[in-house]
Amino acid sequence: MTLEIIAEWGQPRTLTVAKRQVEATRAAGAQWAKWQVIEPAELASRDAAPYWDTALLGGEATQHEQFAVRKGWTVKEWTALRLYCHGCGVRFMATPFSLGAVRMLGALTADGIKIASGDITYRALIERAAATNCRLFISTGAATTAEVRAAAQWGRALGCVGPTLLACDLVYPCSTANANLARQLPRLAGFGYGYSVGYSDHTREVVTGAVAVALGATVLEKHVTLTPDGPRPDDHMALTVGQMKDYIARARDAAELCAPSQGDPQAAARVGARRAAHAARDLTLGQKLTRRDIRWLRPAPERSLPPTTQIEGLTLRRPVAAGALITEDDLA
Repeated sequence: MTLEIIAEWGQPRTLTVAKRQVEATRAAGAQWAKWQVIEPAELASRDAAPYWDTALLGGEATQHEQFAVRKGWTVKEWTALRLYCHGCGVRFMATPFSLGAVRMLGALTADGIKIASGDITYRALIERAAATNCRLFISTGAATTAEVRAAAQWGRALGCVGPTLLACDLVYPCSTANANLARQLPRLAGFGYGYSVGYSDHTREVVTGAVAVALGATVLEKHVTLTPDGPRPDDHMALTVGQMKDYIARARDAAELCAPSQGDPQAAARVGARRAAHAARDLTLGQKLTRRDIRWLRPAPERSLPPTTQIEGLTLRRPVAAGALITEDDLA
């Protein structure tokens, strides 16, 4: 099982900081680094109230104000960041919140585009993203089964790579009590699309990724920060780089534990640990076996006789030396 990890960094700050985030992504062991491309005027009206925990706010009263605090990036800056990712062996991904952002990411040939849960009903955005030929990921937080199916079909109709469907809770931050992984991941896997499924993790825990993998996730997305006490909401709902390393290590352990075995690793143990009929003394041709003639000993190779076999009273068709295995071929 190949497990993919996405380090979510939120809206970019400076290019210098973003490069440090790329290096931290690689150091933590994640394959993908992801940011958000937000144009406030294209996302929220000026009176749209925040839907996330107000404790995460930076003093702004509306979504528009929250997003507008952060300076938008130029195409040149995004291009430089994508190139830096590739130079570090990290895949570049972003979440666009406007059609213009999708066009920009397509022109950059981003490695991946992720559709946020809130945009799962925004058909034009999904279709535009699918048409870029970038690998497509779709978060499904708060979505109905019909909405997930429709979004996945919009992406498939455009021939995109994917989409990968991500279980998610549209709650920031999300408590483990509300994560509900045991319901969400099997629901996505059971749609029958044949798409890979994953988990966009909004909890502050390090064990949730391993649980998601055990339930079938092959992609994990997790918020990370370089400054856990920083001024932005993302800083207060993310793991530190050290915690992210722990998160990834646990998830990879789970992936290894859940991977299908090659062959039958217990075959040798099954032979060596189980008992079979052995001769308690030298036995002769034509001898009728009694309880005193048989000892139930290890090993139990192929065609041996297990203790569940009733062989008392059967006749030998050839001699068997003391201590030797009694097989089916020895019995008349």
